[in-house]
Amino acid sequence: VEVTPSTQILKINERISKIATVIGFENPIKKYRPHITIGRFKDKNKSVIEFEDLEELPKGYISNIDVYENEFDGGKPVFKLIKTFKN
Repeated sequence: VEVTPSTQILKINERISKIATVIGFENPIKKYRPHITIGRFKDKNKSVIEFEDLEELPKGYISNIDVYENEFDGGKPVFKLIKTFKN
């Protein structure tokens, strides 16, 4: 889910990009696209399907929503569960 960035978030992103460049990263941050991930595919080889390409939207039941914090450890993402909201 895309999120419209506030002016403050854009300024923070710009500052982080400048600092990363100063410490030696080349072109460290691509175009900033704040987002909320609402799901992930475990199979990374699965092709991506846009909702517009579907004849019918997928149906399902959500039993809970988990909120994670994303950190990096040795360049790999580590997800820490913050809270679970049960339906």
